[in-house]
Amino acid sequence: MVEDQSEGTFFYFRTFVKELLPQAEVYVYEDDKMIQGFIGINDEYIEGIFVSDEMQSRGIGKILLDYIKDKKDRLQLKVYQKNVRAMSFYQREGFTIQSEEMDEFTGEIGNRLEFEYPWQEGMNRLFVYKMEDDSHRM
Repeated sequence: MVEDQSEGTFFYFRTFVKELLPQAEVYVYEDDKMIQGFIGINDEYIEGIFVSDEMQSRGIGKILLDYIKDKKDRLQLKVYQKNVRAMSFYQREGFTIQSEEMDEFTGEIGNRLEFEYPWQEGMNRLFVYKMEDDSHRM
């Protein structure tokens, strides 16, 4: 969800794609054999969600994020404060602001956001155990 194309932001995203994205797991959203969006994640840190301009506001970002939420118990990312649309999106998806930080590359003020599933707060999780042979059956 890239909205600002200022010089600093452009440099940051060019650096991001060149250096960080190859280290990340990348999942794509494809429509009619065309990639319309992707999410890059490095462990529990979302490096970025990008959706093509013409496909924004159609639920693609949510689909990508929900896919990652199903795989991870905890997620983190940074969002520039001036990117109101992205801040609103992540807060609507259950992320909370943990801190305010300045981006050393762009000088922009950003928020560190975090998402944790409720079971992180002491709830039990469901684990599925598959019996490999009949010798353990009761």
